[in-house]
Amino acid sequence: MSTDLTALFFTVNPCDPLATDAQGRLDFWNNNRALLSTHGLDLYELSLVGSGTNFIDCWPSQYPMAGGTYPFAHCEDISQHAEWGLLEPFSTTTRGGVIFANDRGNRPVALKLVENNSCEHIILKLIMDVQDCDGYIPGIVPVLNLIPIAGHWIVVMPRWECGPSEGWFFSVRELLFCFEQLLCGLVFLHSRRIVHRDLHSRNCLANFFPTSPNNIEYSDAANPLQKLQASHTLRYGWIDFGYSIPLPPQTDLETCRLHRRESFFGAWEVPSDTLTGKSTYNPFAFDVGTLGLYFCSISQHLTPQIPLLAPFLDMMITRKVHSRFTADAALEFLRFIQSSLTKEELMRPCELPPYTEYSAERYDRWQGLPRDFVEEWGHMREPELPLWLRCVRWVLERYDAVADLVVICRRGLDRIRDKSRILLYNNILSSTAF
Repeated sequence: MSTDLTALFFTVNPCDPLATDAQGRLDFWNNNRALLSTHGLDLYELSLVGSGTNFIDCWPSQYPMAGGTYPFAHCEDISQHAEWGLLEPFSTTTRGGVIFANDRGNRPVALKLVENNSCEHIILKLIMDVQDCDGYIPGIVPVLNLIPIAGHWIVVMPRWECGPSEGWFFSVRELLFCFEQLLCGLVFLHSRRIVHRDLHSRNCLANFFPTSPNNIEYSDAANPLQKLQASHTLRYGWIDFGYSIPLPPQTDLETCRLHRRESFFGAWEVPSDTLTGKSTYNPFAFDVGTLGLYFCSISQHLTPQIPLLAPFLDMMITRKVHSRFTADAALEFLRFIQSSLTKEELMRPCELPPYTEYSAERYDRWQGLPRDFVEEWGHMREPELPLWLRCVRWVLERYDAVADLVVICRRGLDRIRDKSRILLYNNILSSTAF
């Protein structure tokens, strides 16, 4: 059965990576309802979305309990909505890799199958061990249980939803608190030498579970999401360690290098560290840059309201990788921003983003800021992307043969440079020998 599960859940068809055996996955979960029940889990109802599809409909036979005590989500009250159309309350569509249930307390949880001794399993076990000793980890969605099954494990986590996006936050305080939580999660991972490699909006969740995402009207000040933010009861955290890599504990955060191919995973908006043919990259700095780009998508339009976001964001995504914030440094600067704002400034609503979207590299986060502020913090400003670099990227992104040639040339130059350094070092030693 282990081989079947590996093929069913973890083998990717290179010709069609999105193709999955939805019927096989549905059968697996349905066949293990009794096992899950012995662990206090009531699996949701499951059905295929039409014939020949890769998707499974998933909905609860009993609505989850409203409210919620951490680590469980605050569930929207079912009585607040009467018309559902074609959708069942609290229903969702999934490919079957992640499925949902209620626990004995009628609280929603998420279930995912992971391979034994895989990187993901090792990381989830580490999180559980830390939780047992020190409590829940800020910025990481908690792990409730690991259930063994046929050489694999079913990980049980509280079901959180609603990843933050632009125009989402009730106040400046809540925006910065979300950033603080997500940075705390990244600091934890990097302190354990774990590279996430998939830091994007779908893997960032809040402990709120609406009857349907379409029921949340963000412009309505009375919506339940804003009420939870106003009471400062929302928490934020990272999930999904399927692409993550646990490195040896002695790994140095600054000098660590992986092959460039290891950067081509997960998040679709990533820093440009390997775009010009570098054969290796720093995965920890890459994580920070990826998170910085996500922060830019949410908040870069707010720099006139929160000027210190300009140097903060620039230092998270700077092309000078050796100067880029570490996760620790970014968290320290973020807390400096929080402490520099008055209570009134923190409670102001976040301005809505403009309709025109700009990439983080093209957007001028310093435009319109006071001259004295720019003079004080300008040393942290990211220069405009030069035309020559744009041209180089354009060529490399469109012509694979040229890109491969550049990688080979850069690798050769790196080896020559390394040999030159060794030779110079040996000459210095010989000249200083007694």
